[in-house]
Amino acid sequence: MAGKGSKSRKKGSGKSTDTARGLGFHDEGIPPNLYAYWRRDLGRLMILHDCRGPAYSGTKDWEPFLEVAWNLPTLAPRARHMIRHDPEMQALHAALASDVAKKIRNGDKIAKRVSEEADKVWMNGRKKNKQTPPSAGSGSASPSSPLASSESSPAPSSVSSPAPSASLPVPASASLPVPPSASLPVTPSASLPVTPSASLPVTPSASPSPS
Repeated sequence: MAGKGSKSRKKGSGKSTDTARGLGFHDEGIPPNLYAYWRRDLGRLMILHDCRGPAYSGTKDWEPFLEVAWNLPTLAPRARHMIRHDPEMQALHAALASDVAKKIRNGDKIAKRVSEEADKVWMNGRKKNKQTPPSAGSGSASPSSPLASSESSPAPSSVSSPAPSASLPVPASASLPVPPSASLPVTPSASLPVTPSASLPVTPSASPSPS
């Protein structure tokens, strides 16, 4: 069985090699890795145009896409310059392009299946977490942590039983020693000599003369 599979792979690769040779990928002096780069660029162009073969996109879109792909710089120089006027070369190019499109479609299927499996695993994990009750002590903080003490002790109700206000000890007023008032020496007021008021001579008022 293994020998048969290897023969079929060799046969397929030989057919692809003959087609690539007909496009000029094996002409003298052409770099051997040019064909691999062309397949890579053709696959990227298919993804960019969302065109993955005639069965996927329809012949109406597939044939114009192939004409666009003739301009890829990694296409063999002989094919790039002659393919527009050579129907046989166009058929070879279409055959290789169909093979690239088939591999892209297979890769899309694999990627879709893997993505769906990943989503299923994630959804099952969510359902399991919802159905499994939390075990005792799971998710609780350690008793020594302030978070655990705040969560475990119920908060006092502010309506039914108000918490008593914390009475802070009032320190006794410090009795400071009152210094005795400084007794200043009383200086006796200086007795000024009283000067007797000068007695002014009283001038008798002039009496009016009788009319």
